[in-house]
Amino acid sequence: MATAVAVTIMKAAQVSAAGAGLRIVELEVPDPGTGQVRIKVKACGVCNSDAIIVEGRRPGITYPRVPGHSGLDVEAAFVDRGFRGQASLTPILL
Repeated sequence: MATAVAVTIMKAAQVSAAGAGLRIVELEVPDPGTGQVRIKVKACGVCNSDAIIVEGRRPGITYPRVPGHSGLDVEAAFVDRGFRGQASLTPILL
């Protein structure tokens, strides 16, 4: 008998190709690997550098892409040398 594996889904603003604009999509949430951190972002700002990527004006960018690096109210999950943990973070944006 096969065991069902629960897949966690997230909503994200994604640009599928240069100049295609942002669309809200559902994506699978990846598990963090050793030494990596997964964060749960409840809100995220989109700045001018993100707009440049969405418009396709920055060379060398691969698509599809989920822009945004100004996360607010985030929770982190991590795996470090086999230890799993969680933490709440309060980022400070300057």
